[in-house]
Amino acid sequence: MSSFRIIQVSDTHLSRERPFFCGNWDAVVTHINAAKPDLVINSGDIALNGADVEDDLRFSAEQHARLQVPVRTIPGNHDIGDNPASPDDAPKQPIADDRRRRYLAHFADEFWTQDAGDWRLVAMNAQLLGSGLPAEESQWSFLREAFKDAGRKPIALFLHKPLFKDEPGETNESKHRYVVPTPRQRLFDLARDTNLKLVACGHVHQHRIFEKDGITHVWAPSTAFILPDAYQPRIGTKEVGLVEYDFDGAEVAVRVVVADGMQQTNIIDVPGAYGDLSKKMAAHTPAVAAQ
Repeated sequence: MSSFRIIQVSDTHLSRERPFFCGNWDAVVTHINAAKPDLVINSGDIALNGADVEDDLRFSAEQHARLQVPVRTIPGNHDIGDNPASPDDAPKQPIADDRRRRYLAHFADEFWTQDAGDWRLVAMNAQLLGSGLPAEESQWSFLREAFKDAGRKPIALFLHKPLFKDEPGETNESKHRYVVPTPRQRLFDLARDTNLKLVACGHVHQHRIFEKDGITHVWAPSTAFILPDAYQPRIGTKEVGLVEYDFDGAEVAVRVVVADGMQQTNIIDVPGAYGDLSKKMAAHTPAVAAQ
């Protein structure tokens, strides 16, 4: 048996021009450099507005270079745009190849695999699902081979969005909050004969750990901010922080940590980031809120 330690950060929302959440990032950097994990994974929304502002991606990459350990990333909707929730859906910032190219100019991969002790890590780009871009089928081919090559190794799957809220067969989830049903089922079909034991995500700005059908699902908190209950229903725990994983043989211990110096910032108090949320909330329906 071998051991391996990972720290997952998510939804860091970094920007040079609008550095509202850089104080929390400083606290995260200090914590990680003291903890010295074997790997750090950022599970997306690395940048504040990387989908439109390349310098947000450039600055985010510079900030991750401050970490004194290996780092890998996957993109979120604020990095490369969002995938459609249905064929007739048009996200405000749709995923596009030019946005993906900008991301890949600053971060090495959008999907990847790596061994971690006795485990196989598989990271995928959830934003590609249902996009219709050529890279979507490339990713399905990658996933097919990654799962096959893992054999009976326990697999930890990392992606930006949660697969579902409570049940794998759900079809009435909030728009853009979860992986849409058809690609979700295709993913489960690919993983059916594997030893998938852990699914880790971010996106929701709440942390939650639960088990379903023998798989542990971990929702990482944002390092940057939480959202008010009037805008987003409380599903898990609304608290900024990070997640630490200790892999030991075929087992994994998971804990959520708030690094010293992190501030529990509510996005409603930072209108310069994504607009005045209090005005948006007047006509907002929490059940269909999107991150």
